[in-house]
Amino acid sequence: MRRKFFSRVRSVVAAQVRSLMEPLEDRRLMSVVTTPLTPLSSPAEIFADTNGTTLYWADGAQEVRQFAVADIPAIEAADAASATGLIKDSTGTIFGIGFAGNGSIFKIAPGTTTIVPLITFNGTNGSEPEDIILGPDGTIYGTTANGGANDAGTLYKFDPSDPTTFVTLAEFNGTNGQSPNSGLFLDDSGNLFGTTDRGGSGTGDDGTIFKFDASTASLTTVVSFEEAVTGRRPTSLTAGPDGLLYGATFAGAPAGFGTLFSFNPSNNAFEQVTEMNDDTQGPETALTVDAAGNIFGVTKEGGTSGNNDNGAAFKFDRTSGQLSTLRLFNINTPVGRYPNSKLFIDANGDLIGRGDTSIFKIAGSGFIQSADLPVLGDSSISAIATFDGANGNGANGGLVRDAAGNRYGTTSGGGTSQQGNLFKIDATTGAITSLFSFSGTDGNSPSENLVIDSAGNIYGVTILGGANDLGTVFRFNPATSTMTTLASFNGTNGSVPFAGLTIDSAGNLFGTTLEGGANAKGTVFKIAAGTSTIVTLGSFDGTNGSTPYGGVILDSAGNLFGAARVGGASDDGAIYKVAAGTTTITLLKSFDGANGNSTTGSEPRAKLLLLANGDLVGTTSRGGPTDDGTVFRYTPISDTLTTVLSFDGSNGDGPSSGLIADAAGNLYGVTSSGGANDNGVVYRITNGATAVVASIAGAQGRSPRGDLTVDADGSLIGAANAGGNADNGTVFKLSNAGFIFGTSDATLPATAIAGQKIKGKITVLFPNPSATTAFNNTVTINLRTSQDVGLNQDDALLLTATKKLKIKAGGTATIKLPIKSLPGTLETGTYFLLAEVTPTGGATRTTVSDDFVSVTAATRNLTGTATGPAKLVPAKSAKVVLAITNTGNAPISEVVEFAVNAVPVGGGPGTAVAISLQTKTFKINAGQTKKITASFGVPPNLAAGTYNIQVALDPNNGLVESNEQDNVLLSTAVSTVS
Repeated sequence: MRRKFFSRVRSVVAAQVRSLMEPLEDRRLMSVVTTPLTPLSSPAEIFADTNGTTLYWADGAQEVRQFAVADIPAIEAADAASATGLIKDSTGTIFGIGFAGNGSIFKIAPGTTTIVPLITFNGTNGSEPEDIILGPDGTIYGTTANGGANDAGTLYKFDPSDPTTFVTLAEFNGTNGQSPNSGLFLDDSGNLFGTTDRGGSGTGDDGTIFKFDASTASLTTVVSFEEAVTGRRPTSLTAGPDGLLYGATFAGAPAGFGTLFSFNPSNNAFEQVTEMNDDTQGPETALTVDAAGNIFGVTKEGGTSGNNDNGAAFKFDRTSGQLSTLRLFNINTPVGRYPNSKLFIDANGDLIGRGDTSIFKIAGSGFIQSADLPVLGDSSISAIATFDGANGNGANGGLVRDAAGNRYGTTSGGGTSQQGNLFKIDATTGAITSLFSFSGTDGNSPSENLVIDSAGNIYGVTILGGANDLGTVFRFNPATSTMTTLASFNGTNGSVPFAGLTIDSAGNLFGTTLEGGANAKGTVFKIAAGTSTIVTLGSFDGTNGSTPYGGVILDSAGNLFGAARVGGASDDGAIYKVAAGTTTITLLKSFDGANGNSTTGSEPRAKLLLLANGDLVGTTSRGGPTDDGTVFRYTPISDTLTTVLSFDGSNGDGPSSGLIADAAGNLYGVTSSGGANDNGVVYRITNGATAVVASIAGAQGRSPRGDLTVDADGSLIGAANAGGNADNGTVFKLSNAGFIFGTSDATLPATAIAGQKIKGKITVLFPNPSATTAFNNTVTINLRTSQDVGLNQDDALLLTATKKLKIKAGGTATIKLPIKSLPGTLETGTYFLLAEVTPTGGATRTTVSDDFVSVTAATRNLTGTATGPAKLVPAKSAKVVLAITNTGNAPISEVVEFAVNAVPVGGGPGTAVAISLQTKTFKINAGQTKKITASFGVPPNLAAGTYNIQVALDPNNGLVESNEQDNVLLSTAVSTVS
């Protein structure tokens, strides 16, 4: 039978599995579906995906792993030898664990079924091997649960190409742990981390976390678990995206249900993440962690509140700190019951797990894959200008844009005198032109973040140069190509103006200097419109801040706010204020530390952003848990400083630029390093959650500097200090980044049910991106629903429309769209509408609706009663009448499967007699009850007696219901067989 099965796999597996899985592929609501094919033999079972090319192999009670159809013969051979723990290296060689005797490790060469023994355990070198891992050089590492000098387990390694290299690295003795678990973690230095199920130096033999130090070849217990404090019987460890290792304990801690914990391998810091609850108690298998740090897992016996200890799948959301149940498995539907493996993630982000008798899939869990993080939506980054030295070197951000769409910026070096350049990028041709090269007397090393006045004049500062070589303020008139040095700093009025300027509606200029002033710690200054005199508004003295790298921002009352890099109470930086009409710098808040010990960050180096509610947000270049910098929010009304985001390298490192906000309040910024290429990232913060919009590659730039600016189409423009063709820097453009450019007028109902009819409308305004050329193009409008008002890949698509638009130069088109329903997959929550308008060949411009709707998730649920016949006659037909009620809020209109059984009165579990399995089309509105008559043939061999007719609705969970527990209907009448 087994050979017959495999001869048919390639031809039938796709059709067989697709029919079961495809109807559930696109559901956002959690749904569990089994795909059981003929099992090989215990403990291994093979299941296939929808296209029949990928196999999920249930590895005993450890893990679900993925193989290809071509690996079936090798898996079959391993299974026949009672082996498990299979892994495959980059050459296609399969390694596994044998269970005969004390256990063994073997290999199967690519394309063969021959099992080649590599290591045979003999008790002395270990017994009962656990799962193995492969190091980057091909070395195999593993543990044994028993054996060794103390019969408490061992840690070993060997080169599979030469089994004689086998070496026992360490032996467990109880005090340092006993019975190590599967799943080692190997760090970049070759150190190994793992857990033991028992042992340790605690009082209760509750397990350990251990470290094997590669440099000293020594085993150290870094954590000994205590049942009442940290839990007992830890699972194996799983690496998270933040560099931490995550695990669970089976029991213990105050409630006794077990815990989730994190462990930092760099400093041995242990933290309890959360306690498990009644539904999620007793996790025994390794966890799965997504790219955002959310934790997923299963419990074999959880769910006592609703499903009689049949197990559960759970999720811990790192952003909200909430532990939730993804699925409670139940006794009536055996799919997934008693889950006993680590969850595997397929290509769609669905969770694949193993129950005692099945493999299951959970779709819609919200699992975030690493591929989701580098790019949001269809964002793309490209260099639109590169520098060659002659036209500049070391590009600065904070470009300005004139009415015609031309962009202006500076480079800190290069140009004719190698002292910096002012450049222009033409709106039509994209050509870069050098407008002015600084020569020293007129300035040296222009800084970032230019400003432009209503007449089109451009203002900026140079860090050095001028009359005293202490920096200048300059004005450039593009119409006449005239450069004017407005003022030179002299030390008394400040020196080394590093930050860009701020200009008010009257044309007054405001800025800061790094040094100089009354205390040689920097100043805040003003140059009144129409003058060239630097007026010192205040001098820093250390207590109120020192060395401001960032500029100042104005509120509507004329007050100035900024952040100084150092100074303040802890000399880690400060937020300050200069009240309108005064010359005093007042300390508002001090930052509190650096080197990874900071709770609020340290060394802010950028201009602040003033939000509509009066809060100030900004960045620190250092501080936070990993000393990679932070994003913070200061609330003046309550005098509170809050860390919004901590950078960790993967999401950026060392932000020295300020933030910009879109119309929905989403924040965007850049970091000078970190990300996938360590060249810096563009990031977005939505409701406190961060996402990397793009990691910058060397050709696009390296080490972005200065603030981002926004183009007319919503594209983000930035500059990189290095990178590009000659490594002299670039100007880069990020298109389709999800920047919400404005609002759209919408009329929506206050409440709605997902997928049901509504009456609504939205009016989307689309301005011509050009002020000089008419727009004549087709646009595609994608309307999406969003809970966090930030464009994400999983935002449900409401509708797509295309329009041909003709817009005069500088004009705006009006697009009106009716809204007749919302996506049926929406979960309960409040939703705005995001309108993405994309011209053919152009960049997407996104707006957010000014109205929202409170949505209730669509629920459907079948329950009811069954009325059986008064008498059952073997080999004759009979009927059962069903009164089916849809207790959900959405209509049901689909084919539903149901099973008819005869249950002996007083009979125990397993005594039901299957009569028939039928399907009928159920069309039942929300709250409606319909009578359905089902005919069936009485089995000719049905024994005489009294029976209840049992009807099990939807036994295979083909229909997603709000309650899977009320689908078994039992007739009230007793039928007698004579």
